Formats: sequence, structure tokens, C-alpha cells
Amino acid sequence: MTRVVGCGPLIGALMLGLACGTERPTAPSGVPARSIITQPPTPPPQPVGQPVATYVFGGPLDHPIRDFTIGSQYLLYEDGVFALRYDGFAQVYLGTYRRDGATISFSFDGHEGATGTFQGDSLAIVYTELMQHSDFENAVYRRSQ
Repeated sequence: MTRVVGCGPLIGALMLGLACGTERPTAPSGVPARSIITQPPTPPPQPVGQPVATYVFGGPLDHPIRDFTIGSQYLLYEDGVFALRYDGFAQVYLGTYRRDGATISFSFDGHEGATGTFQGDSLAIVYTELMQHSDFENAVYRRSQ
């Protein structure tokens, strides 16, 4: 018992010595903490002119959907910008798209958000898992314009 108590101050002094060492950097090496600059968020792209194609909700793709998706539509602009509108919401989701044959990729805020497949006048849209967890629902849209 005396040995354990006698070692306590020695162990405490050792721990204090290790904790007080100031030889390690406190910020990522090479980057002083005060020089880190945060960039403001990039504003979403803005559509120009009239849409070249409009796709309105046509039906669920793989799961039952909620009422708000029924009133949704995709508007595609010639400059690669799209708008996703919902009848029940004032907010319009803007992003960019890239078409490659029968496939189209949608990016929201610069991040992959959905992939669509054209089949005649229909567009089947499948969202990424992250987008699905944010209440975006896979659906089929039909061209109205």
C-alpha cells in the first residue's frame, strides 16, 4: 500500500510535465490560426430566359410519395441551369444539370443530387441517398413543354 501511495506524486509530476510541453503546434502546421479565411457560400445559378423544357410530376417511381411531390416540376434552361418547383412551397431549388444521351445529372449547391433517365417524353429521377433523407422523392416526370 505504501508503494502505491509513494508513486502517486511521481506519476502526477510526470503527467503534469507531459501536459505542459509546448513543443507541439496548436494549429495545423504551416497555417497560422489567424490567417484562415472562410469563403462565403457560392450563390446558386440563376436561370436566364424561358425554360427549354418543363417536366411535371407524372407518378411515383419506386415508393409511395407524399402530397407535396405531386405538385412538383423540373424546368430546364438552355444554359445548363434547372429549377425544381413545388406548388405548395414558395422556395425554388436551383442548380445545374448535365445531359449525356439518355441520362441527365442534377447538382444542387455543387453537389450531386439526382440522376434522371429519359424514356420518350418521360424523365425518371432518382435522388442520392442524402437527398432522399432530406425529403426529396424519386418520381417520374412527363414533358409538358
